[in-house]
Amino acid sequence: MKKLDYLKLALELKLYVKKAWLITAFSVTKNSPGDSYPGKLLPEPWGFSFVNKDGEAEKIEDSAPGQPLFTFREKITIDSSWAPNVKEQIETCIGNVLFNHISILSSFGAKHPFPVGKVSVGKLEENIANKLKSTPNSDAERSSEYFYVDEYVKFVDSLQFLSTLTQISTWAATPKGIVAPTGIEEFKAKLIEKYGETLRDPVTLAKFEAELLAFDDEFLKDDPANGTFVAGKIKHTARKKMFLAMGSEQNFTGSQIAVPVTNSLKEGWPTDPERFTAAMNGLRIGSFSRGAETVKGGVSAKYLLRAANNFKIVDTDCGSTLGIRRSYKEDNYETLVGRYVIQGTKSVLVENKEQAGNYLGQRLAVRSPMYCKLQGDTICKICAGVKFAQFPTGLTIPLTEISAIILTASLKMMHVSNTTTAKLRLKEALS
Repeated sequence: MKKLDYLKLALELKLYVKKAWLITAFSVTKNSPGDSYPGKLLPEPWGFSFVNKDGEAEKIEDSAPGQPLFTFREKITIDSSWAPNVKEQIETCIGNVLFNHISILSSFGAKHPFPVGKVSVGKLEENIANKLKSTPNSDAERSSEYFYVDEYVKFVDSLQFLSTLTQISTWAATPKGIVAPTGIEEFKAKLIEKYGETLRDPVTLAKFEAELLAFDDEFLKDDPANGTFVAGKIKHTARKKMFLAMGSEQNFTGSQIAVPVTNSLKEGWPTDPERFTAAMNGLRIGSFSRGAETVKGGVSAKYLLRAANNFKIVDTDCGSTLGIRRSYKEDNYETLVGRYVIQGTKSVLVENKEQAGNYLGQRLAVRSPMYCKLQGDTICKICAGVKFAQFPTGLTIPLTEISAIILTASLKMMHVSNTTTAKLRLKEALS
C-alpha cells in the first residue's frame, strides 16, 4: 500500500483521535509495545508497516527509513473522497486535512467548508459567530445553514486537543529565524551615512527603521519562521532590537526629538552618554508603564461604570434625524451591520455584510446614542443599534472597552517600541 492510500484509510478509521498514532506518523520513533488495532503504525528499519484488517503487518511501500511517514506541510491533492466538505479537487497540505477531520468535521460536519490555505482560528470563529444559534431541543431539526452552541463547544475542545501536539507541530527554530540578516552591517552603515543627523527627526527615523525591516523581510521571505513565530511584535520589536537597531526609545519627558540608537543588541550597548541614556530610559519606561500607569485603565473603568450604571435601552424610536457622520471603507464597513443609517427622514437597518457593502465609499449619518432625543437615563433601541438593544441594562459592557484600550496601551510599552508613520487625510479627519 502507498502512504497516501494508508492516510486515507487512517482517516476513515479516525486514528487521528489517538495522540500516539499522530506522534508515530509525524515523527521518528521506535516501535512501542501496546495494544494492536487496525491501522496501527509499525516503525521498521526500512520504513513503516501497519496492522491491516486481518491483524497482519502490511508494508507501506513508499515509506523511507529514518524519516517521518508524513509531514504537516506535505502537499497533496484531494477530492470529495477524502472528506464530505471538499466540493472540488484542491491542492492542500496534510496538516489542513488533519485539521479538517479533527476540528471541522467532528464539530460541524459537512456544512462547514474545507479550510484552504493558512488557517486562522480567529477568522473561523468570526464566520461561526455570524451563523451561531442556541442548541435546539434533541428532537428539533437542525438547519444546514447555521452552527449551534453544542457544535461550537466540540470545536473548542478539538482546539484544546490540537494544543497538546506542539511537540510535533511547532517550529522551535529555523536557519534564518535565529540569526541576523546577511549583510545587515554594510546596509545599515550606508543608511546611517545617507540620513546622518536627520535621523533625529522621528519621520526620518521611521523611514530608517522601515528600510531595515524591509531588508530583513527579504532575508526571511523563504524561511518557515516568517509570518509564524517571527511576526508582529517579535519581528518589529524583539528581532529588530536584537539584529537591526534599537531605534528610538521612549523617555519620561515626551520630547519630540528622537535619539537614534543605531546599535543592535548583537552589536552591544551604545557607548556615548546620550544614546546609552536613551537605551536605559527605554528599559525603565516600559517597566514603569506596566507597573504604574496601568491604574489608568482601572480608574477609567470605574468612572465609566458609575456614569452608565443607570442607563437603560428602551423599546421605542426617538425619531432623531441626527447621527455620527463617517466614511465607510473596506476596513470598517462591517461595523455598519446592526446599525441604522439615516436616509432623509427614515432610519434604515443594515442587516448583513452584503447590505453594508452597498455603502462602501459613502459618507453616512448613522444613528448613535450621542444624538438620542429621549430624556434622562434612557436610550432608544434605534439609536443603540441591534446588538446593544438585546441587553437593555448592559450598556456598561461596551463602555469598559475604552478602559481596556487604555490598559493595553500601558502594557504594550513593555513590549512594543518601534517608530512608524501613518497618512492622515485632513479633509476626512476634520470634516
